[in-house]
Amino acid sequence: MTPFFTVLVPTYNQASYLPSALVSLLTQSFNNWEAVVVNDGSSDETPAVMETYTHNDKRIKAFHKQNGGVATALNMGLQHARGEWIC
Repeated sequence: MTPFFTVLVPTYNQASYLPSALVSLLTQSFNNWEAVVVNDGSSDETPAVMETYTHNDKRIKAFHKQNGGVATALNMGLQHARGEWIC
């Protein structure tokens, strides 16, 4: 099924904040969404946090790239988005 929304989540060294963002998505009453989380070369535990959430919910997709800034992370997310609407 094609998701109605794709939520782009660029992240860089946000291991302590990323869970709150993803839990916020998971608790929404509207369920037809996907989250495309792009790690922009984090050096903290961000990849491990991403792995936990992608393992527990297939609507969350994880991608990793070398650090290049938020615009490059968003562009990578757009390349992988499948939703009718992008947030």
